[in-house]
Amino acid sequence: MQLLTLAGSLVLIISLAAAQSGPVGPCTKARQDAGPSMPGKYTPQCTDFGYFQPAQCHSSTGRCWCVVPDTGVAIPGSETIRTGSPDCSICFIQRSQMLRPAGFTGQFVPTCGDDGLFAPKQHWGSVGQSWCVNKYTGEEIEGTRTGPGSQRVVDCDSEARLVGLNMHKSLEEKGPCFAKIMEQRGRAGTPGFYTPRCTENGYYRTEQSHGSTGYSWCVNPQTGEEVPNSRRSPSEQKVDCGACFKEIEEKLTRKPLLGQFLAQCNTENGQYMPEQHFQGFRWCANPQTGAVEGKKYPPGDNTPLPCVNH
Repeated sequence: MQLLTLAGSLVLIISLAAAQSGPVGPCTKARQDAGPSMPGKYTPQCTDFGYFQPAQCHSSTGRCWCVVPDTGVAIPGSETIRTGSPDCSICFIQRSQMLRPAGFTGQFVPTCGDDGLFAPKQHWGSVGQSWCVNKYTGEEIEGTRTGPGSQRVVDCDSEARLVGLNMHKSLEEKGPCFAKIMEQRGRAGTPGFYTPRCTENGYYRTEQSHGSTGYSWCVNPQTGEEVPNSRRSPSEQKVDCGACFKEIEEKLTRKPLLGQFLAQCNTENGQYMPEQHFQGFRWCANPQTGAVEGKKYPPGDNTPLPCVNH
């Protein structure tokens, strides 16, 4: 009986060892090859599945830099010294999160260029689908997705150029967010460079985020100006950008017509200003909802507004 128990235990140990000796990622292998850690020695930082974290740091020197998650090769020009983690590209960050060793299937992994931007054409082998994306944001270009067996050929380079042309043509008529992106064209290829999120007609999304750092914050959708004290780290609760700014974003996204009412917002928190006015009419508003409180005073009536939420 003891021999049988011993044999069973041995089989279990061998099985566990076999399970743990499966394929490992390149970062895990690099750590194994580097041998035991010691003071002053750089040790690669790995994802849970053994690939390189996009941002690498040497604790002894304070140096940090961005790398290709598949290989750990450093991105030229990304190094920082004692200023915190560098801004690594959104594509490399997403790729590092999705990469799995051989044997894992079904996971979509974005394809990145050498500059850390998204490849214009993305492909999901497990489902046989391909599509074109904005190389700066990774957002899919509508109408470009093809499925298994499709005979349609989509030129993603041309689609990407068309997106750029449309953005260029729309600078004056569509808003300041597109203009900001166009200003950044010379720098946007830098790994981790922050590119603002825009509405369909070129105004700013009220909620902005930076994939390299995980931080999110609120902005004025008309100007892109950051709301004070709104910035949140990945470990903090989701940002609350204020009902007034969200209403403005929605109306701007719908391509407002001349004469449309846009509420006056408190730029410090994105809520409604207690006093509102439009085409000569004046009234008090609830700061949280924008609902009219009391009556609207017509043009020419200079009665002081009795707003209680000044």
